[in-house]
Amino acid sequence: MKVSFELIERLAARDTSAAARKRFDNVMEAIRRREASAANYAQLASRIGEMEAALIDAKIAARANGLLADGVRDGDAIGTLENHVERVLRLSDFGTMLEHRLRELEEEIAERKLTAEAKAILQDRRGMSEEHAHLHLRAISRKSRKPLREVARDVIAKDVIAKDVINEEGSLCLNRQ
Repeated sequence: MKVSFELIERLAARDTSAAARKRFDNVMEAIRRREASAANYAQLASRIGEMEAALIDAKIAARANGLLADGVRDGDAIGTLENHVERVLRLSDFGTMLEHRLRELEEEIAERKLTAEAKAILQDRRGMSEEHAHLHLRAISRKSRKPLREVARDVIAKDVIAKDVINEEGSLCLNRQ
Protein backbone atom coordinates (compact mmCIF):
# COMPACT_ATOMS: atom_id res chain seq x y z
CA MET A 1 0.00 0.00 0.00
CA LYS A 2 2.99 2.26 0.45
CA VAL A 3 3.27 2.78 -3.32
CA SER A 4 -0.43 3.66 -3.55
CA PHE A 5 -0.08 6.21 -0.76
CA GLU A 6 2.95 7.83 -2.37
CA LEU A 7 1.24 8.09 -5.76
CA ILE A 8 -1.93 9.50 -4.25
CA GLU A 9 0.08 12.06 -2.31
CA ARG A 10 1.79 13.14 -5.53
CA LEU A 11 -1.59 13.53 -7.22
CA ALA A 12 -2.94 15.46 -4.22
CA ALA A 13 -0.02 17.88 -4.42
CA ARG A 14 -1.16 18.93 -7.89
CA ASP A 15 -4.51 20.24 -6.64
CA THR A 16 -4.27 22.25 -3.44
CA SER A 17 -7.94 23.20 -3.12
CA ALA A 18 -9.61 22.27 0.15
CA ALA A 19 -12.32 20.27 -1.64
CA ALA A 20 -9.77 18.24 -3.59
CA ARG A 21 -7.67 17.65 -0.47
CA LYS A 22 -10.76 16.36 1.35
CA ARG A 23 -11.48 13.95 -1.50
CA PHE A 24 -7.87 12.70 -1.51
CA ASP A 25 -8.05 12.24 2.28
CA ASN A 26 -11.22 10.18 1.84
CA VAL A 27 -9.45 7.98 -0.72
CA MET A 28 -6.50 7.49 1.65
CA GLU A 29 -8.84 6.59 4.51
CA ALA A 30 -10.66 4.04 2.34
CA ILE A 31 -7.32 2.43 1.46
CA ARG A 32 -6.31 2.31 5.14
CA ARG A 33 -9.62 0.66 6.06
CA ARG A 34 -9.11 -1.90 3.30
CA GLU A 35 -5.57 -2.53 4.52
CA ALA A 36 -6.87 -3.13 8.06
CA SER A 37 -9.56 -5.50 6.82
CA ALA A 38 -6.94 -7.42 4.80
CA ALA A 39 -5.00 -8.01 8.03
CA ASN A 40 -8.16 -9.46 9.53
CA TYR A 41 -8.47 -11.94 6.64
CA ALA A 42 -5.47 -13.87 7.92
CA GLN A 43 -7.04 -14.15 11.37
CA LEU A 44 -10.39 -15.20 9.89
CA ALA A 45 -8.80 -17.80 7.62
CA SER A 46 -6.82 -19.20 10.54
CA ARG A 47 -9.92 -19.36 12.73
CA ILE A 48 -11.97 -21.05 9.99
CA GLY A 49 -9.15 -23.58 9.49
CA GLU A 50 -9.08 -24.31 13.22
CA MET A 51 -12.87 -24.67 13.37
CA GLU A 52 -12.90 -26.95 10.34
CA ALA A 53 -10.17 -29.14 11.87
CA ALA A 54 -12.11 -29.34 15.14
CA LEU A 55 -15.29 -30.30 13.26
CA ILE A 56 -13.48 -32.98 11.28
CA ASP A 57 -11.94 -34.35 14.47
CA ALA A 58 -15.34 -34.40 16.17
CA LYS A 59 -16.96 -36.24 13.25
CA ILE A 60 -14.22 -38.88 13.16
CA ALA A 61 -14.23 -39.26 16.96
CA ALA A 62 -18.03 -39.64 17.00
CA ARG A 63 -17.90 -42.34 14.33
CA ALA A 64 -15.04 -44.18 16.11
CA ASN A 65 -16.96 -44.03 19.42
CA GLY A 66 -20.04 -45.33 17.65
CA LEU A 67 -18.11 -48.22 16.21
CA LEU A 68 -16.61 -49.03 19.62
CA ALA A 69 -20.04 -48.89 21.26
CA ASP A 70 -21.60 -51.13 18.61
CA GLY A 71 -18.93 -53.78 19.10
CA VAL A 72 -18.23 -54.08 15.37
CA ARG A 73 -15.66 -56.67 14.40
CA ASP A 74 -12.12 -55.30 13.85
CA GLY A 75 -12.03 -55.90 10.07
CA ASP A 76 -15.38 -54.19 9.56
CA ALA A 77 -14.55 -51.34 11.94
CA ILE A 78 -11.38 -50.24 10.18
CA GLY A 79 -13.02 -50.39 6.74
CA THR A 80 -16.00 -48.40 7.99
CA LEU A 81 -13.71 -45.86 9.66
CA GLU A 82 -11.55 -45.53 6.53
CA ASN A 83 -14.60 -44.81 4.40
CA HIS A 84 -15.90 -42.29 6.94
CA VAL A 85 -12.56 -40.45 7.20
CA GLU A 86 -12.30 -40.30 3.40
CA ARG A 87 -15.81 -38.78 3.12
CA VAL A 88 -15.23 -36.29 5.93
CA LEU A 89 -11.91 -35.12 4.49
CA ARG A 90 -13.33 -34.85 0.98
CA LEU A 91 -16.06 -32.52 2.24
CA SER A 92 -13.43 -30.15 3.59
CA ASP A 93 -13.07 -27.63 0.79
CA PHE A 94 -11.87 -24.55 2.68
CA GLY A 95 -8.24 -25.13 1.77
CA THR A 96 -9.15 -25.79 -1.85
CA MET A 97 -11.17 -22.58 -1.97
CA LEU A 98 -8.26 -20.58 -0.51
CA GLU A 99 -5.80 -22.11 -2.98
CA HIS A 100 -8.15 -21.31 -5.88
CA ARG A 101 -8.56 -17.71 -4.73
CA LEU A 102 -4.80 -17.36 -4.29
CA ARG A 103 -4.21 -18.53 -7.87
CA GLU A 104 -6.84 -16.07 -9.14
CA LEU A 105 -5.20 -13.16 -7.32
CA GLU A 106 -1.71 -14.15 -8.47
CA GLU A 107 -2.91 -14.31 -12.08
CA GLU A 108 -4.66 -10.94 -11.79
CA ILE A 109 -1.55 -9.29 -10.33
CA ALA A 110 0.63 -10.81 -13.09
CA GLU A 111 -1.84 -9.58 -15.73
CA ARG A 112 -1.81 -6.07 -14.25
CA LYS A 113 1.99 -6.01 -14.35
CA LEU A 114 2.01 -7.12 -17.98
CA THR A 115 -0.65 -4.58 -18.89
CA ALA A 116 1.22 -1.78 -17.11
CA GLU A 117 4.42 -2.63 -18.98
CA ALA A 118 2.61 -2.76 -22.34
CA LYS A 119 0.89 0.56 -21.59
CA ALA A 120 4.27 2.12 -20.77
CA ILE A 121 5.59 0.96 -24.15
CA LEU A 122 2.60 2.48 -25.94
CA GLN A 123 2.93 5.69 -23.96
CA ASP A 124 6.61 5.94 -24.80
CA ARG A 125 6.44 4.89 -28.47
CA ARG A 126 3.09 6.40 -29.48
CA GLY A 127 2.79 9.28 -27.02
CA MET A 128 -0.50 7.92 -25.69
CA SER A 129 -1.92 8.78 -22.31
CA GLU A 130 -2.15 5.93 -19.81
CA GLU A 131 -5.91 5.77 -20.28
CA HIS A 132 -5.69 5.79 -24.09
CA ALA A 133 -3.01 3.07 -24.02
CA HIS A 134 -5.25 0.92 -21.85
CA LEU A 135 -8.26 1.47 -24.12
CA HIS A 136 -6.05 0.67 -27.12
CA LEU A 137 -4.95 -2.64 -25.59
CA ARG A 138 -8.55 -3.53 -24.70
CA ALA A 139 -9.74 -2.73 -28.23
CA ILE A 140 -7.06 -4.98 -29.73
CA SER A 141 -7.99 -7.68 -27.20
CA ARG A 142 -11.63 -7.54 -28.25
CA LYS A 143 -10.87 -7.42 -31.99
CA SER A 144 -8.43 -10.32 -31.81
CA ARG A 145 -10.52 -12.23 -29.26
CA LYS A 146 -7.38 -12.73 -27.21
CA PRO A 147 -7.15 -12.13 -23.48
CA LEU A 148 -5.68 -8.77 -22.52
CA ARG A 149 -2.65 -10.46 -20.94
CA GLU A 150 -1.78 -12.12 -24.28
CA VAL A 151 -2.07 -8.82 -26.16
CA ALA A 152 0.13 -7.17 -23.53
CA ARG A 153 2.66 -10.03 -23.85
CA ASP A 154 2.73 -9.53 -27.63
CA VAL A 155 3.43 -5.82 -27.23
CA ILE A 156 6.14 -6.45 -24.65
CA ALA A 157 7.75 -9.32 -26.56
CA LYS A 158 8.10 -7.30 -29.70
CA ASP A 159 8.57 -3.96 -27.92
CA VAL A 160 7.14 -2.15 -30.88
CA ILE A 161 4.28 0.18 -31.59
CA ALA A 162 1.02 -1.75 -31.62
CA LYS A 163 -1.15 -0.97 -34.62
CA ASP A 164 -4.86 -1.76 -34.82
CA VAL A 165 -4.11 -4.40 -37.42
CA ILE A 166 -5.43 -7.90 -37.02
CA ASN A 167 -4.42 -10.58 -39.50
CA GLU A 168 -6.79 -13.18 -40.94
CA GLU A 169 -6.11 -15.61 -38.10
CA GLY A 170 -7.20 -12.97 -35.59
CA SER A 171 -3.67 -12.37 -34.31
CA LEU A 172 -2.28 -8.99 -33.41
CA CYS A 173 0.17 -7.68 -36.02
CA LEU A 174 2.89 -5.50 -34.58
CA ASN A 175 4.88 -3.25 -36.87
CA ARG A 176 8.21 -1.57 -36.13
CA GLN A 177 8.61 2.15 -36.65
